[in-house]
Amino acid sequence: MKAITSNQAKQQLDELNDKKLLKRVNLLVRDIIRNSFDGIGKPEPMKANLSMDN
Repeated sequence: MKAITSNQAKQQLDELNDKKLLKRVNLLVRDIIRNSFDGIGKPEPMKANLSMDN
């Protein structure tokens, strides 16, 4: 799986002052990449084919 982040998302993460929240966001993103449907954030399959994998 390929992770794509927008410039706006990167900027918001850089401005985040809550280290505990930033750590949790990074943990969730890493887990989504590794375990798309079995992750800690209770992920669900997409209803439409919005995948960017070609």
